[in-house]
Amino acid sequence: MKKVYLHQKIRMGIAACCLVVFFVLSVANAPMYAGPLTAWLNKKTTFAEMAGEISDAYISDRIWAKTQLNELNGLFARVTGRRVHKGVTMLNNEMLVYTESEPVRDMSAQARRVGEFSDYLSSLGIPFLYVLRPDKIDMGGTLLPAGLHDYSVENGTRMLEQLAENGVRTYDLREKIALTPEQMAEFFFWTDHHWTPHAAFTAFGFIVRELQQFDPTIDDSLTNVKMWQRSILRFWLLGAQGKIVGKLYDGTDHLIWYAPQFSTQMSCVIPSRGTVRRGSYVQVNIDQKYLESRNYYEDDAYNVYRDGDLPLVEYHNADAPNRKKLLLIKDTFGLPMQSMFATVFQEVDVIDPRYYTASRLAEYCADTRPDYVVLMANASLAAADSYSEFGVSEAKKIPVNGKWTKILNQFPVQLRASDDNTLNVQIPVRLQHGKTYRLSFDSISVLAGGAEGVSVAVVRQSNGALAQHQIFDVGYCNAQGGGEWTFTIPSDSESYSLLLYSGIYGQTAGTSIKMTNVVISRLD
Repeated sequence: MKKVYLHQKIRMGIAACCLVVFFVLSVANAPMYAGPLTAWLNKKTTFAEMAGEISDAYISDRIWAKTQLNELNGLFARVTGRRVHKGVTMLNNEMLVYTESEPVRDMSAQARRVGEFSDYLSSLGIPFLYVLRPDKIDMGGTLLPAGLHDYSVENGTRMLEQLAENGVRTYDLREKIALTPEQMAEFFFWTDHHWTPHAAFTAFGFIVRELQQFDPTIDDSLTNVKMWQRSILRFWLLGAQGKIVGKLYDGTDHLIWYAPQFSTQMSCVIPSRGTVRRGSYVQVNIDQKYLESRNYYEDDAYNVYRDGDLPLVEYHNADAPNRKKLLLIKDTFGLPMQSMFATVFQEVDVIDPRYYTASRLAEYCADTRPDYVVLMANASLAAADSYSEFGVSEAKKIPVNGKWTKILNQFPVQLRASDDNTLNVQIPVRLQHGKTYRLSFDSISVLAGGAEGVSVAVVRQSNGALAQHQIFDVGYCNAQGGGEWTFTIPSDSESYSLLLYSGIYGQTAGTSIKMTNVVISRLD
């Protein structure tokens, strides 16, 4: 009893100190609310306008000692026993989470569209797997404080049922990673709603082994954890929820990343940034600067994985054990996982539908013909149009088994170096609306400059804007004996040209290239 009484006195003392400091900080920040308050007292503004102006000031960078005030506020909430603070819930094991307050919803329309997408891929001979990823709540909901309810588990289960009704093959990762409170503590960040790279690596292995149900020849040996090194920087980051409530409310998280212990040489193409990276797994995927210093309020849980969420990323790995192509459709949870797939499959395309607008997903699959398509999402994402609008009806207009007709053969391409950053040659073909074309070649030689990639683009003649853009990875294409790009011209009122650049678009100055046996074919 004496120990409990002492504990309570300590908590009351901390709370009292917090109140004193709150008062001091309020006085220091008085100029921010003095003006709006004076205007209201002089009847120059309404009470609502005054309150709104003060509220905006207190969440802006104008507030003095903003971070310290947030930390102190979090400490005060913790010592006074608040389980929900600033919209963040502390679970029974003290992990932080957002709760999904929307009750079980009808997602039959979304499930039907996913079913149509799956059926369309089947018509192309492409297996499709829908992976339901977990939210940060155990399947039994035992971690929720009394009086709170989270509907993510029910929504996910209902989504799986509706997908099954539409003939979609599914895989429930929740049963592997989020079944028990112990798994939640093992696989999720403490102060962030995302899973850790440890969970991502575990899920990576499960998904590869599930793909073996489509293709038993898939080699999954590189998913063995003994083949990888797990690195940890302790107390290195503050998650999304932790930034809201402050690290004094619930502490910080460890930074975790995985790297292969086997030799890797791969490349990564990022069309939206005009970037081609080449090297080992770590050189291509891990941003070393986040391992050298920490910034709790600027860095996030996945900054160590280079570039963050992007519309499209294309991985190439000629040394992968499986000469197959995987398309991964994902959200932020996929960031620590996507490069892992690139050690297993020779080509991995990664699309984030929240940002990818170059074409519809069904058309992308028709053009690129991946060997497998995996869509990983939770029920909340499944309800979003970007994860359930695939453009199947438009893609069906593309002939599945049409005949390819050469319309330009062995076109000579050699561009000499200049100071022009958009140096290009126009391919002399007439592009017809709604038609699908393929550009292919045997090799690329970089005669001057250090270009790692060469751009080809479908350009709107009216304003010169890029309608579609592909970067050929020079080293990978030459190692494979050439490259190709399939694209479909929009059915609109615009006129389009096909341009081939001397290097990457916007970076062609000083670069000279030569391409052999450039061929343009049309799908009829």
